[in-house]
Amino acid sequence: MYKNYPDLHLLDETDQLLLGHIFEDAVLIQKRNGAHLLEDDFYGDPSGGLISPTNEWAVVVGEHVTIWHHRAGVSRIEHEALRWVYALRLNEQATHVELLVDPRGTQAAIWCLNPADGSYVKVRDFPQYRDREYTEEIVW
Repeated sequence: MYKNYPDLHLLDETDQLLLGHIFEDAVLIQKRNGAHLLEDDFYGDPSGGLISPTNEWAVVVGEHVTIWHHRAGVSRIEHEALRWVYALRLNEQATHVELLVDPRGTQAAIWCLNPADGSYVKVRDFPQYRDREYTEEIVW
C-alpha cells in the first residue's frame, strides 16, 4: 500500500485504514480497495491524526479539525477555540479524542472531542507553557 504513496507521512494506521498526509493534504485510505474516505487540505501540515481502534472514525488536526465517521462521512470544525491543535490522544475509554490546542498561546487548552457526533467540550485551560523557554516536548 505504501508504494502507491511514496510521499505519504503516516499519522495512524489500522488493519483496515491508513491515515496520512502529503504536505498540507490529508487522506484516509481504505486498504482493501484503495478508496479515499477522507481528503482535506490544511493550512500547513496536519499536526496529528488518529483512527479509532474499531475503524469507525478518524480525526486529523492542525489549523482546523476534520472528522471522518463511517456513517456520517466527513465533517470539518473550524471553530476558533480548536484552531492550531498541537497534539491529540485517545481518552482512556478510546471513545473520545483529547486535543491540546496551541500550548504556548493565550488560548491554550485541552478539549474533548466526540468523533461520533462532532461535539466538543473544554476540559481545562493549559497555561503551563505560555511563558516558558521553547521546548519540543510538551507534557500534558
